[in-house]
Amino acid sequence: MYENFKKKYKSSLLKDLFWRATSSANKHDFEMCMKRIELADPKIDENVKTAAEWLREDPFQHWCKSDILVNNLCESFNNYILASRDKPIITIIEWIRTRLMSRIQMKKEGMLKYACVVCPNILKKINKQSEVARNCTTRFCGAIANKRNDVEDYVDVCYKKEAYLKVYEYMIHVVPGQRDYIKTNYPPLRAPAIKRKRGRPKKARMRGPGEGLNSTRKGLTHTCKNCLEMVHNKGSYTNPTHLNSKLYRGPVADQVPEAPQQTENATT
Repeated sequence: MYENFKKKYKSSLLKDLFWRATSSANKHDFEMCMKRIELADPKIDENVKTAAEWLREDPFQHWCKSDILVNNLCESFNNYILASRDKPIITIIEWIRTRLMSRIQMKKEGMLKYACVVCPNILKKINKQSEVARNCTTRFCGAIANKRNDVEDYVDVCYKKEAYLKVYEYMIHVVPGQRDYIKTNYPPLRAPAIKRKRGRPKKARMRGPGEGLNSTRKGLTHTCKNCLEMVHNKGSYTNPTHLNSKLYRGPVADQVPEAPQQTENATT
């Protein structure tokens, strides 16, 4: 949503107000942020929408309420299909379908053999808290055990075995594949010939709207750390170090020590 928003409204103030509105915890805070957006982008032309009008086209109920702005789900799926990603599209779809069929059945059979009411990972956390509750600390497990109740009854429904089985109760049925195609008297279709385009292939990724270029050293001036002057650097400078430079180590550093004179006894 913000990628489409910043195509028209590139102000840094509108950017901060937009993210503040999306992270509002209640309706009052959201309306306050929208009023600040209206003040930051007032109505000037009747034919041009303001930032607040553009945001109010879609109700707030349809906005994404998740504050996780990472791409972990896509990266995980990309790693899942890594073995077949270079194959044709029909082969990839068939590969994904067969993998999902086996995964759903495996998860379903594994949970049917599970005896506890709560899922395994949640049960490990409950057992860990129960071990800590044996000490002189305030824990919910100790309070529930004091009332002679079962901790599993206080676990939310979405973490129980029944909810887990509802997720995997549906299955993907077998669909006709290439072997089941109707045979005809026509020759099979072949893929079009791949023609190599002229020029060097483009390797740089496509940048998003409003994304700047990488900064370069072109146009920058070098400052010598020895004499604190421009144009050259300390690698090509041989004069004494400036008094205000960080490399200055006092008058002793500028003096070159003389080589020790050899005595007649040492030479003989």
